[in-house]
Amino acid sequence: MGLSGALLRLRLRTYSAFSRGKRLPGTAGPRSSGVGGGVVCPTLAALIITRVFEAPEAQRRLIGCSRLPANKREWYWCALAVALPIAVTLASAWWQGVSNGNDRLGLRPLPMFALILPFVLGAWLEEVGWSGYATERLVPAYGALPAALIIGAVWSIWHYASLLQVNRPTVWIAWWTLGTVAMRVILVRIYLRGGRIVWAPTLFHASDSICWQAQQPLGVPFDPRIHGIAMTIIAVAMWMLVRHRLSNDRILGESSRPRE
Repeated sequence: MGLSGALLRLRLRTYSAFSRGKRLPGTAGPRSSGVGGGVVCPTLAALIITRVFEAPEAQRRLIGCSRLPANKREWYWCALAVALPIAVTLASAWWQGVSNGNDRLGLRPLPMFALILPFVLGAWLEEVGWSGYATERLVPAYGALPAALIIGAVWSIWHYASLLQVNRPTVWIAWWTLGTVAMRVILVRIYLRGGRIVWAPTLFHASDSICWQAQQPLGVPFDPRIHGIAMTIIAVAMWMLVRHRLSNDRILGESSRPRE
């Protein structure tokens, strides 16, 4: 896997040094020791690798992937990225039924809005590494879908220690893993189609994190089965709708990044 493998291994090795204090999906109580400071690990690893092992232009391209959307197409993918997790949450709330009696378990609207900036910042710190670096290296080597599955698997494993610390059962973790890998498949698709800038996957990532926090005020606990199934349906639909373009992802990955 080359340098991309180094990125994935480096993130796992830095887990214990950076992991502090982020709540897990659906938990209103105990904090996990899993991901708080660790959100910087993918980007930190990518910056180190591009600085030490690659040409200076590689690091400039990595930083450049954080540019703002520049056209309607890129704004469209950013808007879609925000909307999809909201749709999944609303579907989950509808399926489970909304209870007005459990609103004290979650976040009130004002604190929830206060979380938007931290969640967006945290998602950006992850996606510069996962999308801007790992996706760009793995797509030309393996193709878009295998690259998404590889990153999704490592992304899931990264969280397992946190899930075990709060005594999540095996079945819960299995469904959560399905949803997480499906999310990465969606994120890779959004990144490739959204102008190869990290803001589309960042907004999807942040929107999903905010949505599982928002479920508690609705009286609807996070259900990894519904989340996993819904994300898998979206991932399959998104890739099937553009299946005639899958070969282009590999070509785009092997070619130079479009000049802005």
